[in-house]
Amino acid sequence: MKGKGLLIIGICIVLVLAVLPFMTACPAPQGEETTPPPPTGGETTTPPPEVKILKIGCPRCVTGFYSEADSLAIQGDKLFEKWINERGGITINGQKYNIQMVIEDIKGTADGAVASATSLVYEHEVKFISGPAVPYMVEGVGTVSEPAEVLRVVQYNCYLPTEFGPNTPYTFLAPVNSIIGTEPTLDYLKEVYPDVKRIAWSLPDDGSIPYLRPITEAALEKAGYEIVEFVGWAHTTVDWMPTATKLLASEPDAIMMMNGGPAATGGIFKAIREQGFTGPVAAAAPDNAYALLAVAGAPVSTDLFIHCIVPEDPDMTPVINEIVELGLAAGYDITGAPDWIRVMCATWPLVQAIEEAQSTDPAVVKEVFEKMGSVETPYGPGTICGLETYGIKHAITAPQPLCALDNGEVVWIKWQPAPAIP
Repeated sequence: MKGKGLLIIGICIVLVLAVLPFMTACPAPQGEETTPPPPTGGETTTPPPEVKILKIGCPRCVTGFYSEADSLAIQGDKLFEKWINERGGITINGQKYNIQMVIEDIKGTADGAVASATSLVYEHEVKFISGPAVPYMVEGVGTVSEPAEVLRVVQYNCYLPTEFGPNTPYTFLAPVNSIIGTEPTLDYLKEVYPDVKRIAWSLPDDGSIPYLRPITEAALEKAGYEIVEFVGWAHTTVDWMPTATKLLASEPDAIMMMNGGPAATGGIFKAIREQGFTGPVAAAAPDNAYALLAVAGAPVSTDLFIHCIVPEDPDMTPVINEIVELGLAAGYDITGAPDWIRVMCATWPLVQAIEEAQSTDPAVVKEVFEKMGSVETPYGPGTICGLETYGIKHAITAPQPLCALDNGEVVWIKWQPAPAIP
């Protein structure tokens, strides 16, 4: 019996030793956490910190007036989000943040602008906003963002004090606006068309005429031009022939158009060409030249110059090239690139200011932003300025792109130095 007992014990020991390797190799049952072996050398590991989300509100015309242009701006929002996050987002006091662009529909109206800003600020709880561009939409968003002390960088400005000025302390201005376009436009006009003396010009009646007309005409007169006609037009205009007829009535040497978007600029340009005007046309605004060409049509599209990038030209900045590459990879049409970059002219300086301030408190960022002195823009180095011009040092100036419509094609001209905005 004693021998049998020892034999049984021996068999059990052999079986345990045979099964043990398989037991240690099996995973833990579902629902249980496994404890990893301690690191060699007595080291301890700390899990990487969670990446947080920083929302930036984007009031855009998804529908209604200006939606054609803003559809491209929304592409730009998505591209900037991808670009900045692939670069590591931003870091604030050691905490990593990815940027999330939050789109709200303005619906092409002032009331829609108020509604979109209300949703962004109080439903999405954004502390920062990029945009919009049209004056009454800028004003509408401001009625919400300013009292809530939400910091925004608007994409455009038409010199209305209710858009941007001492009464909008939480608003900054991108280097794309009515003031910044006039000086480079007149410089190039004098350089290439020295025989031009008499100018007729137009401006949309969007509330800006009482403010922008005097400052623009003062610049024209200072440059030595005689203003022979001014024509204001409504945003509801469909037939551009009457506007063109008025512009041509005094037989100007050149036409200058300011603001309005590609549909208006292209429509007026086409109408004046169809009426036989062959002189130069200056568009002192940053409309998308490709969209303008599509409206006007190739047969009449020559001898017009405008502030717009040509994305495939080697003169574009490295940042522009990176965004264009992302856009093409996303399946977007390259002709939308000017709008992608204009969006970034507002959003990138805003993000730089947030990181420079090392804070997500808009009040702190505002104080740092206005003291920064300079920022990077897609167009090149930008300078914070504008105290004398606007009554608030919240404007950004940067080099301006210049291209032309020549024989039905968009052609690059050059970068112009950043205009002075005292």
